[in-house]
Amino acid sequence: NVIYEKTIRKYELLNPHQCCPLVFCPLLQNSIMLLAFSHSAFFPRKGMGYDHLAYHLLLNCSQENNDQLDCRYFGELLAELNRKTNDLYSCLLQHVEKIGGRYWPYTEDIEELIPKGLSEATKQQIRYLLQMRVTSDKSLRLVLSTFKNLREELCHLQDDLGKLETDNVLLKKDLAFKESQVKEYETMLSSLRENNRQQQQGLRDSTARCRSLEEQLLSLQLNEGEKDCQLKELEYSKRALDQEIQSLKLQICSSPTVQTTTDELSSRYVEMINNLREDKDREIRSLRSQLCQFQQDISRQEGNNSDLQIKLHELTAMLEEKDVCIKQQQEELFRLKHERVSSSQSPGVTAIITKKYRNQYPILGLLSDDYKVTSPVNKSQTIVIERTGEIWKHVSSSRDSLQGVRYGVFNFSSKTL
Repeated sequence: NVIYEKTIRKYELLNPHQCCPLVFCPLLQNSIMLLAFSHSAFFPRKGMGYDHLAYHLLLNCSQENNDQLDCRYFGELLAELNRKTNDLYSCLLQHVEKIGGRYWPYTEDIEELIPKGLSEATKQQIRYLLQMRVTSDKSLRLVLSTFKNLREELCHLQDDLGKLETDNVLLKKDLAFKESQVKEYETMLSSLRENNRQQQQGLRDSTARCRSLEEQLLSLQLNEGEKDCQLKELEYSKRALDQEIQSLKLQICSSPTVQTTTDELSSRYVEMINNLREDKDREIRSLRSQLCQFQQDISRQEGNNSDLQIKLHELTAMLEEKDVCIKQQQEELFRLKHERVSSSQSPGVTAIITKKYRNQYPILGLLSDDYKVTSPVNKSQTIVIERTGEIWKHVSSSRDSLQGVRYGVFNFSSKTL
C-alpha cells in the first residue's frame, strides 16, 4: 500500500493535467497487485505456459499504456520490489548459513522466458518479475528447510534439557548422601576422640601407679639391705655371745656356783636370742611376702601396660585411617558444596554429565555472530558445561569413580558401625 500510494503521488505530481486519479486508481491497483503481489504472477497455473504469462504481462503493460501510465515509474517500482526480494533472500541465506542449515543453489535461465519483439523497458519489467518469482521460490525453500531444522534442533534441546534435569536430580541425591555420610563420620570421629582421651587418661594413671610401685620397691629393697645389715650384726653379736658362753662354761667348770649362775645366764641369753631370732624371722618372712606381692603387682602392671600399649597402638592406627578417610570425604564434600554454591551464586553454570550427547547446537547461531558450526561428534564421554557466554567446553573424566567412592564409603561405614 505504501508503494502504491507513493507511485500515485508521483503520477499526480508529474501529470496534473490528466483526469481525476479516482478513474485510474482501480486499474493501477489491480495491475500492481496482479503483477507484484499475486501468487499467479510468480507461479503459472496448470495448463498455463510461460508464453501465456508473457501474454498477460504484455496485456497489463498495454492497459497501462492505454491509461497513459508512464512505464518508468512502474519499472522503478518493479526494481525496488526486486531489490527488496533479493535483500530478503540474502538475509534468509545469511541466517541459514549462520545456523549451519543446508541449501541448494537453484538457477534458472529467465532470458529464454522473455518473449521476442518487445521493447527494452517491457523486457526489463518482465525480467524483474521473473527474477522476483525465482527469488521468492528460493526464499520459500529456505524458510521451509530452516523451520524444519529449527524444529529438529528444538526437539534436540528439549531432550538434552530433560537429561540435564535428570542428572541434576541424581547429583542432588548424591550430595545429600555425602552429607549424611559426613555427619556420621563426624559423630564417629567425636566418639573416637573421646575414647582416645579416656585411654590416654587411663594410661597416665597406670603410669603414675607404676612409678609409685617402683618407688615402694626401691624403698623395700633399701629396707631389706638395712635388715640384712642388722641380721649380720646380730649374727656377729651371737657369735660373740657364743664365745663368751664358751669362756663362761670353762669358768663354770672350775666352780659350781659360777656354773649355776652361768647356766641361768646362758638359759636366759638363749631364750632372749631365740625370741630375737623368731622376731627377726617373722620380720624377714613378712618382708619377703611383701616383696613377692610387690613383684607380682609390678609384673601384672607391666602386662597390663603392654596390653594397654598394644591396644592404644591399634586404636591410634584405626584413628589415623579414619582421619584419612574423613579428610577425603570432607574434601569431596567441600568440592561438591563449592560447585553447588558456585552454580547458585555465580553467573556461570557448571554441570557434570556422563551421557552420549551431541556437542553442537546450530540454533544458537541466531543469538551470537561468534558461534561456528562444527561437524557433529557423538562420543560417550563426560561433558563439563561451563556457560559463561555461549561457549561449551568438553573435559573427559569418569563418573564411575565417583560412584565407586560412594559405595566404598557406605561399606566402610557399615563395617565400622
